[in-house]
Amino acid sequence: MRRAAVYALVVAALVRERRDIEQYISKSLEISEAVPLVFSEPTVAIEEVRSVRVAPRFRGDYPAVEVAVELRVRITAATRRGDQHLGLRTTAADVQLTALGTVDGLGYHLQPQRARLTAWWGYSNQPLSAEGRPRT
Repeated sequence: MRRAAVYALVVAALVRERRDIEQYISKSLEISEAVPLVFSEPTVAIEEVRSVRVAPRFRGDYPAVEVAVELRVRITAATRRGDQHLGLRTTAADVQLTALGTVDGLGYHLQPQRARLTAWWGYSNQPLSAEGRPRT
């Protein structure tokens, strides 16, 4: 199978499985100790796919591939910074997702392996309601 075709099938799987990937990131996000924020029961929404890298799992073998995706996400959660509770906030962050891509019918299926926060872009200073809308 040609590399470009595999790439297109992996991107299609990423779009098709977006909700499952967002749920995986919500439950399994690894956060470095250097990040001063602590998220309780986060909800993640993918804002942007920044890059996708696809590599054969084994040399010369395209049915199984390793996928590395750089995502810009929005994390909405009860947030704490040290001992200070900030309430329900939305934080923009970059997440690196690694997954195993396997052939599924005529396309690919992504099995997330790891989600790691690579950068955070601050948090909204405006508290949010339980529905995730800014309080007025």
